[in-house]
Amino acid sequence: MRLIDAGIAVLLLVFAYVQLNDPDPGYWVLVYAGSAAVFLAAVVGRYSNFVAAALVGAVVAGMVIALPGFLDYFQSQDASSLVGAMLPEKPWVEPAREFFGLAINLGLLVWYLRRSKRVQS
Repeated sequence: MRLIDAGIAVLLLVFAYVQLNDPDPGYWVLVYAGSAAVFLAAVVGRYSNFVAAALVGAVVAGMVIALPGFLDYFQSQDASSLVGAMLPEKPWVEPAREFFGLAINLGLLVWYLRRSKRVQS
């Protein structure tokens, strides 16, 4: 399990690194690096459900903010726009990408919380 935790931590650190060139990197780096830290702590057998739950709250808040753009993406019926360049006529690309990244992070954190409760009991 430690190898999986380490792999997830590396993935989340890559997500955090990619966000450094974002116009608003603070939130994104904090959320992804914080999540990576939770998994790195699990590698050495330390679990913090409080920190993980706080990160879940931060991730859900970001998803709520990105939700309108995510819904616009589905209404556009332009699935390929997520991998293409961001264009002024496709303003939903950035929030949709952010929503998907946060959804991945949320899934990992929920999995961590469920697993850590079993490990700690």
